Amino acid sequence: MEPHIYRPGKGVTAIYLAVAAVLALASIGSLVFLIGPDRFGIPVTTTWSGPRIVIWFVVALVGPCLAAYLAATALTRRIVLHPDAIEERGVFRSRRLARGDIAGKQVMKGVVTMYLLFPKDPEGKIFQVTGQDDFYFREWIARVPDRAPSTDREASIRW
Repeated sequence: MEPHIYRPGKGVTAIYLAVAAVLALASIGSLVFLIGPDRFGIPVTTTWSGPRIVIWFVVALVGPCLAAYLAATALTRRIVLHPDAIEERGVFRSRRLARGDIAGKQVMKGVVTMYLLFPKDPEGKIFQVTGQDDFYFREWIARVPDRAPSTDREASIRW
């Protein structure tokens, strides 16, 4: 059986790309003010020194990196369902959780349905999956046992 690949929705991708574009534009604006607005024909009405210049410098340095990461995440994130495992692929990492290693699932309903897959290993990271409206996904997730209710607060923090 072939793996099924799920990508983020078009709305989520559009939001990520829009935020990335705003960050990139803010970074360009910051660079203009750092280099000197008078060089670009922008009249200078205030002096840029002290904490203001530090803030603009941080935005100019961090903004492009964060914008590139958001854009890459929007375009490369995938959830892959194999018959015997689930895999998350991203920009910098890939995680895989075999079906036999899943202790249970917890359903969180809101604007979208989220499934939290808890590994049997207590040190393992919880897998977060957005519900998909397709037969294969529904069948795959239905075969994962429900998680027993727990009052263990620490278990809900293992992201």
